[in-house]
Amino acid sequence: MVDQDSGSTVALLQEEELADLQKRYTTSDGDLVLRHGRASLLLHWEERRLIRAMLRGDHELPVRVERPLAPSRDLPG
Repeated sequence: MVDQDSGSTVALLQEEELADLQKRYTTSDGDLVLRHGRASLLLHWEERRLIRAMLRGDHELPVRVERPLAPSRDLPG
């Protein structure tokens, strides 16, 4: 996940962790905005800790998801 304002990477997640966060934090426009108030007890402890660490005192953090590039293959030469 990448901070939309700074372009900095804020977290590397496994696919299932991302799916959980998208269920809870996707806005009506389709954006992903992490917020303290939404860190419900239904989230796993690790996910709540991750959100607290990413927000670090901010009320919310708009992020975007960037998937890793496919591994490059060596072309026969």
